[in-house]
Amino acid sequence: MDASSAGPLPVAGTPRSFLRRLLATGENRVRLLAVEAQEEREHFVRVLIMVVVAAALGQLASMVWTAAIVIAFWRDSAVLALGIVGAVYMVVAAFLALRAMSALKHHQSFEATLDQLRKDRASFNGG
Repeated sequence: MDASSAGPLPVAGTPRSFLRRLLATGENRVRLLAVEAQEEREHFVRVLIMVVVAAALGQLASMVWTAAIVIAFWRDSAVLALGIVGAVYMVVAAFLALRAMSALKHHQSFEATLDQLRKDRASFNGG
């Protein structure tokens, strides 16, 4: 009798092959997590650099515009001009802060890893 017609695999080999598959799956998931962690770090650094540069340029622009507006209205009412400019800056800052919080709240980190783990769980549960 040859091995191909012997029927089902021996019981001792099944747990070992299952363990190998489980370890290979775990290794793949850890590698995916590492790749996504690197992507998240790079994304964070890019965004941080853009925010710092935008903040510096915005600060310079706001100082120039404030000076221009105050000089233009110096004779009429410098205090009123400063109050209006300050109010505009405050409204814009509040708007940007709300947008930043919304962007952070809706950002999905490690989405591919979590999706793959959900698929793994579904396949182990038989569905």
